[in-house]
Amino acid sequence: MRTELPWLLGGRPLRPDRGGYTVTMREDEGTARALAALRASRRAAPCIHVGWGSFRNLDIAAARSSASVYLCDINLHQFRVWRAVRQALRRADSPAAFVDAVTPTLPQRPRLRMFSTDVRDWIGRELSRPDSWLNERSTERYRHIRELFETGAVRVLQLDLATSPDAPLRPFGRLAARLSERASNDGFAVDTVYVSNIPFMLQQAVGFFGEDQSSDGRSVSAALHAVRHNLGLLASPAALLITAEHLATTSTNANLQWRTEVLQLDAYLQAGLP
Repeated sequence: MRTELPWLLGGRPLRPDRGGYTVTMREDEGTARALAALRASRRAAPCIHVGWGSFRNLDIAAARSSASVYLCDINLHQFRVWRAVRQALRRADSPAAFVDAVTPTLPQRPRLRMFSTDVRDWIGRELSRPDSWLNERSTERYRHIRELFETGAVRVLQLDLATSPDAPLRPFGRLAARLSERASNDGFAVDTVYVSNIPFMLQQAVGFFGEDQSSDGRSVSAALHAVRHNLGLLASPAALLITAEHLATTSTNANLQWRTEVLQLDAYLQAGLP
């Protein structure tokens, strides 16, 4: 099993001094329904999943039986999380063994964004969550994800979803070219794209890492247009978009929660901006 650094498609990753990286997120509302829909509409052709964020990507890849996965982020510490996951998968032949193996290796400085005081308890909750890739009653999901990592079918990319279309390195154009080549040579096509709550956060005055987003000279509209442009490069209109762009009904100012939805990518790209 390989231990690899991220492809630096969009420059060097950020090194924030706060735990703006995670393993699980507060996107529970709608998740069970979304993953059930993804399993029910699974395609026979070999499919690629592309996503930002953390374990939700593995839930989706397990639900779709994805043949290849591209995990994207801009945070160096999130890449350390994926390295710990890769190493734990090497040693663990079951979901419970994975939880035991990954707990002591997850990076803690800066502290993970976690929702329990105990890392083992936090990750261990996934063993009983019905739709988790770590669910102990559906171990075929874990075996599938482990095989993807073992065979090098999981790639980790440094890639900002809101990269301007005019960015000098044009990272999305480069990635789109690689994906197009895979489609031509092997029949692989991007089937699912997960953007977590990034579109929501791009509309806030303060970003994931405490940065002042109103001072970077980029408007909310420009950032969201960039997101749609970049997604349009990566996937065909037939692809499915999994997003947590809207607040959940249970969300409060003190405890933000988001609603997970599955959308047709073409409908999302054509929709008006907020």
